[in-house]
Amino acid sequence: MASEGIRERLRQRWRSDDGAHELGLLEYAGAGGVDPAAFFAIARVIRPPLIQRDGIFYLAAHFDEYVHAQWTQRLDDPHEVQRVINLVHVSTLFAGRELSRTESLEVAALLAEIWSSVFAEVGLRGEIVGEVSDDIGVTLVDVDADAPPAPTPLVPGFSALDREFAAFQDPAA
Repeated sequence: MASEGIRERLRQRWRSDDGAHELGLLEYAGAGGVDPAAFFAIARVIRPPLIQRDGIFYLAAHFDEYVHAQWTQRLDDPHEVQRVINLVHVSTLFAGRELSRTESLEVAALLAEIWSSVFAEVGLRGEIVGEVSDDIGVTLVDVDADAPPAPTPLVPGFSALDREFAAFQDPAA
């Protein structure tokens, strides 16, 4: 299974120097697996700053008045404008690395799940968009947006965030 390959690659990478045991998430980070620059970059992807315009939240790094005005003229629904402006393509996050469709979907599913949890308090959810590897992404939209959410693709072997992290702690999980 392709997703099992991702987990196995991470397990191999997260082994202690002597290879005797797997490191937990905090042990891995503490053992030099994550440098400060990577930590802050990852934190900004997981919890990006937001701005609010006309009652709608946008990713601050993606918001531009001119672009917003252009999309507002093209699209009638402000939530569709929100979907477009907040879109983050998985290929952008991993520039220079080629990901399979399954890997792209797994990353998108995990990021959508994280964003839905992190931004629930302000009424936002993460949505997966796209079908082709280079086009797969995640966008952030209002929970009560009129348009139905994009269907979440089935990702072979993908499990919820808590089960994924548990699998790193217990390979039998």
